[in-house]
Amino acid sequence: ALSVAKALVYLKERQVIHRDLKSRNVLLDSDKGTKLADFGISRRHDEDEQSMTMGVGTYRWMAPEVLAFRHYTIAVDVFSFGVLLSELDTHQIPYSDVQTNQGHVISDGSVICMVLKNDLRPSFLPFCPIWFRELGVRCMATDATKRPEPKDIVEMLLARLEELG
Repeated sequence: ALSVAKALVYLKERQVIHRDLKSRNVLLDSDKGTKLADFGISRRHDEDEQSMTMGVGTYRWMAPEVLAFRHYTIAVDVFSFGVLLSELDTHQIPYSDVQTNQGHVISDGSVICMVLKNDLRPSFLPFCPIWFRELGVRCMATDATKRPEPKDIVEMLLARLEELG
């Protein structure tokens, strides 16, 4: 998680929004840690609004403002980072644990509608460390201005690692 958060700091410093942050785009290397990949749909934050509001990415990791085709900022990558934290905790694709009243897997359209209404966010396991869950929930705040900055995420993760020794 720390190396991905550091990558978000790097991108923000360069005004780049990844727009498709998800576990499949985080490459693992036993020697050098993780690398963020697949910048095919990334854009500079200063590009025109039309190119920034096209709803691109993978919907299960998308922030509500992207799903709603509204203008957005680097905060969409912070939202996706929160979803990634849920994946790290549960080892499941986001929302794969959500079912209809009849016990069926929830449809993609239902997931999108529920995320837009703030009725649904990826889950964390009951025994997930509280600080980790709280970080994920903060990252997935509906209001993009309430999400932490990438540098604050890095500082929090470094502090937790230091506590663990």
